[in-house]
Amino acid sequence: MMDVDMEAFRDTIEGLHLVDIPTINGAFTWNKRRGGPQLVASRMDRFLVSEQVISRDIFLEASILPGLGLDHWPIRMELDLKAGPKNRPFRFEAF
Repeated sequence: MMDVDMEAFRDTIEGLHLVDIPTINGAFTWNKRRGGPQLVASRMDRFLVSEQVISRDIFLEASILPGLGLDHWPIRMELDLKAGPKNRPFRFEAF
């Protein structure tokens, strides 16, 4: 069962239309360093981006970096803007 804070966090993510970018080279960013049937692993680190970013001509790629012997592996986001910023027409809004 989700507690109130987790539900509020999920509702915020859904309300903002955020998308979780999957990593290209693995599923987990943390493990409890137990092998066999007692393996405990989780994807603790994530990149959440707006659906609008995904719909544009932008290359996004997340990858897990080596953990250097620790139980936590950092993740890296590569972003490549293929198209430059578009000129938007000026829009006057009266207050």
